[in-house]
Amino acid sequence: MADFLPRREDLLLAWSGNFSRQVSAAPAEFGLTPEQADAYAQLHEAFAAALAKTEPQIRSMVTVAEKNAEMGRLKTAARQLAMLVKGTAHVTAEQRLRLGINPGLRVAARQQVPTAAPVIAVERVRDTSAMLRLQDSQSAGLGKPARVHGAMLFTFVGDHPPTGIDGWNFHSSTTACSVQVDFSATTVPGQLVWFTACWLNARLQPGPWSSPRSARLPGTGVMVSRSLTTRVAA
Repeated sequence: MADFLPRREDLLLAWSGNFSRQVSAAPAEFGLTPEQADAYAQLHEAFAAALAKTEPQIRSMVTVAEKNAEMGRLKTAARQLAMLVKGTAHVTAEQRLRLGINPGLRVAARQQVPTAAPVIAVERVRDTSAMLRLQDSQSAGLGKPARVHGAMLFTFVGDHPPTGIDGWNFHSSTTACSVQVDFSATTVPGQLVWFTACWLNARLQPGPWSSPRSARLPGTGVMVSRSLTTRVAA
């Protein structure tokens, strides 16, 4: 069960935030109780606060020890809840993927990690939402490449996207190639928004990140979409 938890602490925090938001919004859909969702949300907030105290400028042996302790409690709880989710008959593979949990498919021991990044096409921008399509960069097909189970999508609001994945905001994991991204209603009209994504194999192992794609939310009269030629560093 340990494989579904990211090893990097920043990615673990992003994974945990998505997991907590989804199970808190509808715990019964995943075979959990509101109390279990609330307890996990508290562990997530404690880990986030402890991790923030280990920034290079302020970290100490004490704060690192506190962070490690909170991370251990978080991982234990995540694995326990994941076992309950996977043991619930009505929870589908799609729902498990949304939570970032291995869908439990029968796959070869040496599942190939995706070697190419998807191409992101911005199909429509309206109000504070954008409709995206993820495409195979290695063929003319519009679907996912062979042996790709889904994708992980991140977003950023601002004029210049981060050069590393650390500065991006996790949006979702999905098995669909069409994804609607809804930004906060407080997002300024005319704001530039960015997207990057990677393919996932059936073991939820990520491939390389796509070149960032941008779109401008309505409000300035013209909506544009462009992509950078650089790749996002993992």
